[in-house]
Amino acid sequence: MVNPASDQAAGLRRMMRGRGLQIVSFIAGCSGIGRSLAIANIGTALARQGKEVLIIDENAAHDDIASTFGLCAQQNLLHVIEHQQKLERVLLSPLPGLRLLPASEAITKLGQLTPRQQNAFIEAMASLSPPVDVILINSGICEPSGISPLGLAAIEHIAVVSPANAHSITEAYSLIKKTSQSFARKEFKILVTKVRNSDEATGVYNNLASVARAQGVARLEYAGHIPLDHSLREASRLRLSVFNCAPNSPAALSLKQIANDIQLRRIDFPPIESIRHFAQQLIHLSQRITTPHYS
Repeated sequence: MVNPASDQAAGLRRMMRGRGLQIVSFIAGCSGIGRSLAIANIGTALARQGKEVLIIDENAAHDDIASTFGLCAQQNLLHVIEHQQKLERVLLSPLPGLRLLPASEAITKLGQLTPRQQNAFIEAMASLSPPVDVILINSGICEPSGISPLGLAAIEHIAVVSPANAHSITEAYSLIKKTSQSFARKEFKILVTKVRNSDEATGVYNNLASVARAQGVARLEYAGHIPLDHSLREASRLRLSVFNCAPNSPAALSLKQIANDIQLRRIDFPPIESIRHFAQQLIHLSQRITTPHYS
């Protein structure tokens, strides 16, 4: 039976080929604030809107993106680099237009790859078919310089915080400050999760932005908020996207708007010319950060 919604999304994907690659990293100073769940649903929203989305997940298995879809990653990018498996066998695909790449083990080793392994990584990424429109990165932390090389390779950085965990706010600010000082990254966006209303979210953002501005750390912009919503918790329990369970719920509407904004901002950011370029840049950054000079 023909699925009209699926056909429409596939048609949109064909129309959008060749518009450059948008890469967004989601960073956080601590766990337990709903970052993985947010990324999973934002990726779903983008795929439903016709994008080919790749989520690269740097987090360990207990807090990974795959588990939000009820999936379990048996292999990861390291198996590809070490010639033990092909990339297409490692990728998980919870729905059309969305692919997941578990990468926690590989990312820590990218700075020490042999030339042969570097080439294997670059060629594997470049061979992705169909081509990717958007990469969403579930980024880890690289002490003492801030976010990881994978996060640094992104065009746009979104820090996830929540008033439900005050520690997440102070740690995110510390992460932004370290990254700004170590790598001169001066623009970040703030996504506020688990809020009771929009006023609470903008209050958190305004406080962070004013401190960052006063200390000359970075320029922060508001990326939106995700409300406390029973529908999102229930969808997570069922290992489904909130768009499947409650497409008109407050959480679904907020997540859809965040995804829409990411699409629109592609016009404002210079796109990476190809995923090959992204992979090469990631290796270069990994080598810089893991050398003694940067440790």
